[in-house]
Amino acid sequence: VGFNSTNGLVIVEFSSGKHAATTQGEVINGETIKCLTPAVANTIGPKVCTVRVQIGARDLTTTTTSYNFFLNSVAEKSLCYGPGVLQEQAAGQETRCTIQLRNQNGENRKSGRDELVISLQQKFQNEEGKDLLRDLPYELIDLDNGQYS
Repeated sequence: VGFNSTNGLVIVEFSSGKHAATTQGEVINGETIKCLTPAVANTIGPKVCTVRVQIGARDLTTTTTSYNFFLNSVAEKSLCYGPGVLQEQAAGQETRCTIQLRNQNGENRKSGRDELVISLQQKFQNEEGKDLLRDLPYELIDLDNGQYS
């Protein structure tokens, strides 16, 4: 029994009020369907949705689950703070900083799993006295609340 018991095209419907968006899914096992979320910025928007599934010629499921759409992170609205961003640091010592992601409204994100591209650099002077930047190694920890340490 479960999702494996029915063959056919898998449609996943996300709905909230009078708005709905669908996407194609893939049965992974009897309890799991995988799909990419549909673009809902101009329809459902950032809110909790009801999710139902249709496989083949069958109707949408009567049982539901929920999914939370949220506004994407915006780098220009986000911030980085902590001792690691201060200019004066002890040479050769580990330090820390926190990145707080925010959305287009300036609100703190409440979930993680963002795909971040960051660069951590240190200013130094070369032999000619010119200021240059060098990339530093770092470990990025997803705190799953919109913060990365």
